[in-house]
Amino acid sequence: MNRPSSGSANIPGNCPGFRISLNISPVHFEQPQTFIQKIQELIDSYCVEPSFLTFEITESTYVNNPLAVNQVIRSLQNRNIQISMDDFGSGYSSLNTLKDLLFDEVKIDRMFLGDTISESGHIVLEEIFHMLKRMKKSIVCEGVETQKVADFLKQEGCDEIQGFLYYRPMCRGILKTDDACGDINLRE
Repeated sequence: MNRPSSGSANIPGNCPGFRISLNISPVHFEQPQTFIQKIQELIDSYCVEPSFLTFEITESTYVNNPLAVNQVIRSLQNRNIQISMDDFGSGYSSLNTLKDLLFDEVKIDRMFLGDTISESGHIVLEEIFHMLKRMKKSIVCEGVETQKVADFLKQEGCDEIQGFLYYRPMCRGILKTDDACGDINLRE
């Protein structure tokens, strides 16, 4: 996060819904106060609107260090930064983890979805979505590659769908937005 942004996309300050997502390493939770202070310094020095930021914390990081993670989550949320649990369903999932979530959103891992969703998979996802919605959490599904899976997720109330079905990864500088924050356009 400390790299200069020259050559990156020009993001208008009045672009509703545009977010910058950053992954947090488990190492950052070894000294949570230092990490939080550094984030605030970077926000101030780059004049970033905190409400445009989402920090992603993997489920495994949360399970391995819940006290430090919750300390960081509370501090970042107090700064109006959204927090996402990344990779939910990748091997650490439990109802106990769900019940104590301070996260604003949950990103369902691609391993949970696959190219097709079995009947049992449908039932499990429906119930997870139902629980998360009742807990007022946003739901993001990663790694969606087929229209059939996307249609199911939309029908079940998934808030955001990511994956190759929509876009492949892009190099820095390829993505730009028009002045009205309308369609995303690709440069040469």
